[in-house]
Amino acid sequence: MKDVTFSSGSKAGMTLIEVLVATMLLVMGLATFLASFSSMQRVSVMSDNQIQALHRGREILESVLAQPYDSVYLNNGTHTMTDVSYSVTADPEFVATKNIEVSVPWVTPIGNETKYVVLTGSMAQCIHE
Repeated sequence: MKDVTFSSGSKAGMTLIEVLVATMLLVMGLATFLASFSSMQRVSVMSDNQIQALHRGREILESVLAQPYDSVYLNNGTHTMTDVSYSVTADPEFVATKNIEVSVPWVTPIGNETKYVVLTGSMAQCIHE
């Protein structure tokens, strides 16, 4: 009978260990890729919340600046409109000028932390007579 010998020079196929290692690397890469989508979605929601607060603040600031100079909406102090507060102060450097600061809250999707968008504007009496 003839002896059968295998040559060690050519190996066809992959061993089970090589398949497992390749599968693990593929799974780890896919998991990282999917985790980045989750992170991007949180950043997108955070940006949307902040932009909505910015638009709400601009809306309030524009409506306050549209009031007559001696309006009750422009009395010195803090005023509240639904979810937004704004404060009016007399400008110490310019006579008959009021500074308005609008503060709008927004919530971060990570940790539900409340932050604020703050917008400021000034109103001079000589312009609004």
